[in-house]
Amino acid sequence: MKADDPRLKKAHDEAVAAVNKLNDLIVTVLKYHVHTESVMVELIEAHGETAKETFAEKIKQCEDLNPPEIDAATWTLLRKANRLRNAVAHKIDGPEVKERLQQTRDAYSALSAQAAEDAKTYTEVQLALMAFTHCSSFIVVATENKKEADKEKKP
Repeated sequence: MKADDPRLKKAHDEAVAAVNKLNDLIVTVLKYHVHTESVMVELIEAHGETAKETFAEKIKQCEDLNPPEIDAATWTLLRKANRLRNAVAHKIDGPEVKERLQQTRDAYSALSAQAAEDAKTYTEVQLALMAFTHCSSFIVVATENKKEADKEKKP
């Protein structure tokens, strides 16, 4: 095959298009995953504990703290969003990413009737953003409430 073979140009163009399509999803998932992990560490540390190593361990650790602000559906969504992150980071594209996106969409839809309606129209990028920001927002409020409660206990 010669360098000017039209199949090479076609393959190149297809690769660029595929990467560009995924770029926004990958960047969104990874950035919001990192942010969510940082707020989980803050919650864990607010309870006087040291955060575990993996994201999944941190989810379990946070859930075990049993913050009243966070319901079971939010923890389920966070687990699904984490699995989406793993698929995006390791599989890039393909059936596993599509499956994880659907599982995340289903978990987001289970939050409320409004979330179910909203999820129908979200793009993949919007879904990832909303999944992580929903979870991290609840974690932030739980952390703030814990810190405020601790302040009130001090004389």
